[in-house]
Amino acid sequence: MEICLAGKRALVTGAGKGIGRATAKALLVCGAEVIAVTRTQSDLDSLVQECPKILIICADLSNWEATERVLKDIGRVDLLVNNAAIVLLEPFLEMTQGAIDKSFDINVKAMLHVSQMIANGMKCRGAGGAIVNLSSQASQSAMKDHAVYCATKGAVDMLTKVMALELGPHKIRVNTVNPTVVMTVRGRNGWSDPAKASGMLSRIPLGRFAAGSLSIASNWLSCRTVAQQKNCRLASKCVAGTQNPTCKLRKQQLAQQLGGTSIYSKTSATMPFPLGLSRLNNKHKMGSR
Repeated sequence: MEICLAGKRALVTGAGKGIGRATAKALLVCGAEVIAVTRTQSDLDSLVQECPKILIICADLSNWEATERVLKDIGRVDLLVNNAAIVLLEPFLEMTQGAIDKSFDINVKAMLHVSQMIANGMKCRGAGGAIVNLSSQASQSAMKDHAVYCATKGAVDMLTKVMALELGPHKIRVNTVNPTVVMTVRGRNGWSDPAKASGMLSRIPLGRFAAGSLSIASNWLSCRTVAQQKNCRLASKCVAGTQNPTCKLRKQQLAQQLGGTSIYSKTSATMPFPLGLSRLNNKHKMGSR
């Protein structure tokens, strides 16, 4: 199923690197007008060199006043992808107030603030929209030295549920995506050591991390997809690439109920997680992105 976002405007935070950058580029390929937000100007400069049509905004989203200044006149946004996040690793007994505050400022509070601004615009226009919050399997699976990160992603999951409950009446869909380790630059830095990676890989049925290209639909995804909105759960249990007619029918049904997009689409083989507007939750516990 081909994904067409022609005429739509999408805003992606944390778009300078990794999943956020791949998401911004993929949305552009799908025909959307894309606004990329990140705090590092050099990342935006290189992104524009690759994709001249992408609009860019340099902002530190942990600064609420600065965020309001740069986003107050952003105009219509149909899709918001909240990807901006940091990972600060500390043993539980050595956790510092600075690391805790910085992690929650960016991973939770900035997401909440940006979502408020964009959702208010969606509500006022009356046409609805979609918000995708990037969470992590770290919200569900405890990992050594990840206490703060796990806590922030657990907060993202619950925040998303409340957002979906309150924004649903305004035709605004809110979902999370909970990937495992993705071998972006950050992923490679954190999980390239075979000794460290072996324990995590043993918990992933396919025995490998997600590729940096995020080509999950064709060669990585083997999980239960759950679309969670308000109090509804639409589940499709199948393995990507299967030719089972029943499974294919469930994919189509799920896609229709999510507004016509599906992470299982053959044409989305190189698309990043957020395009599915769904929440990934493997029956076997996986690691953090």
